[in-house]
Amino acid sequence: TVVVLTYEILKAVHKLRTTGKQSFIIESALDFVNKFVKQTIENIAIKVDCNSNYLEQIATVAANDAYIGNNIYELFKQLGNDAMIVVDESKSDKDIIKSQDGYFFERGFISSLFLKPDTIEKEKNKIELDAPYILLFDKTVSSVQPIMPIITQIIQEGKCLVIIAEDFAEEVIQNFVLNRVYNKLNCICIKSPGFGDSRKEYLHDISIVTGANPQLNAMGFSLENNNITHLGKANKIIITHDKTTILEGSGKQENIQSRIIELNNKLNDANAYEKEKLQERIGKLGKGIGKYNVGARDEITLKERKDRVEDAVNASQKAIKHGIVTGAGSDFLWIFKKINEYIANDSIEQIGVNILKEILPSILKQIVYNTGKGSPDLMMNNILSKMEEYNSPFFGYNIDVPAQMLLKHDNKNINNDLVCNIFEKGVVNPASVSIEGINIAISVGKRFAKQSYLIVNEQEEKPNNIDNMM
Repeated sequence: TVVVLTYEILKAVHKLRTTGKQSFIIESALDFVNKFVKQTIENIAIKVDCNSNYLEQIATVAANDAYIGNNIYELFKQLGNDAMIVVDESKSDKDIIKSQDGYFFERGFISSLFLKPDTIEKEKNKIELDAPYILLFDKTVSSVQPIMPIITQIIQEGKCLVIIAEDFAEEVIQNFVLNRVYNKLNCICIKSPGFGDSRKEYLHDISIVTGANPQLNAMGFSLENNNITHLGKANKIIITHDKTTILEGSGKQENIQSRIIELNNKLNDANAYEKEKLQERIGKLGKGIGKYNVGARDEITLKERKDRVEDAVNASQKAIKHGIVTGAGSDFLWIFKKINEYIANDSIEQIGVNILKEILPSILKQIVYNTGKGSPDLMMNNILSKMEEYNSPFFGYNIDVPAQMLLKHDNKNINNDLVCNIFEKGVVNPASVSIEGINIAISVGKRFAKQSYLIVNEQEEKPNNIDNMM
C-alpha cells in the first residue's frame, strides 16, 4: 500500500512541478489530501473488540497464519481490549501462550539515544532488560551523585537499573546514555506515568508490583538517604519509545490484591473522569500480561515466525484502538467515490481533489493486475457501481474466485463474479494501516515537492541468457 501510494503521489507531484506549480502550493494541496483521506477512513472505520471474530481475521492476515491468528485472538479474549502481549522465544518447537503476572504503562525510554547503535534493539526500537533493579522517585533527578552508592553496588553485581522519575536533568540523561553505550552501566531513564498528583498514585501502583519503596518527598525520602533495599525488582522489563512492560515483579500478590480493593473502594466517591482512570489502573493491576512464546526447529525459522507474531499483535492492537476497514484497496476506492462528490472550496483544494482522483484507484488496480483475474478498469467500475447501489464501502475485489470458474464467462461477467461484500468475507485491515500509509506517502511527496532534483538508482537491464549462449 505504502509503495503504490508513494509512487503515485511522486508522479502527481512531478507533473505539478513540470507545469510550474510552486512547492508551497503543492504542499498545501497534499495536506488537504492527507486530511480528506484520514477523515473519510475514520468515518467508515468499524469498531472491534477482543470478542470480535474480525480480530482473529486481522491477526491471521497480519501473520499469514491461521494458527497464530487464533492464538492471539484467544489471548485478547482472555485479557481484554487493553491487553499487553509480549512476544518471546519458546524453549521448544511449540508455540506456548499464557498469561502471567505483569504491569505496563504508557511511557518509554526518555531518549532514543539509550538504544545501542547497530544492534537488534535499535532495529526493533525496543530494550529488554533481564532481572533489573527499579528505582522510583517522584521528583526530578538532577544529579547522579546521590545515587552513586547504589550504582556502584549494581555494577559490582553485574545487574541493570531502571529509574522511573518525574523528570531527569539533561546531564543525567547524557551520563546514563554514555555509560550504557560503552557498557559500563546498563541504566534506562523513564518518566513516570500520569500527570500532576496522579503521578504519585501510579508510582505507588508500580512500587506494589515490583516490591519497591518509592522515594517520595512528601514522605521525607530523598535520593541521598536511600539504599539498594529500597529498590524493586522484576524478572524482565521491556521498554519501547512509548510503553514500559514489567514482567513478574517482586511485589507480593496479597499486596497487589489489597491495592485493587483500595482502588475499588474509591470508585464510589469518584467523578466520571476519575472512575475511568481508576478502572484503568485496576485493570492493569489485576489482568496481568499475555505471553506468546514462539517455537521453531531452527533459528532462522524462529526469527521469521517471531516477526510475524509481533506484526499480528501490533495489527490487533491497532484494530481495537482505531477500528477496521475493508482491505484490497476498496477503502481507498470508497474515498475515490467521495472525492468525486466533493466540491472544492478553492484552487488549492482543487489540486488536492485532482491528486486524489489520480492516486486512489491505484491500489485496487495493482492488485487486480497482479492476480490476472479480470480487467483493472472494469473491476473498479463494477465495485463503484455496487458501492453506489448499496451506499456501502464494504464491496470490493473477491480474489478467492477459482480461476476455472472465471474461464466459463466473458470479460464483463468475470468482473461481476469478482465483486462481493468483502467485509463479510473478512477481507479487512486496521484503519490505522491506511492512515499511516497515506501519511508516509504524503511526507515523501512533500519533501520531493521542495527539491529541485531527485537521486535514484538506475535499474540495470539484465542480459538475455539465451542470446548470450548463441
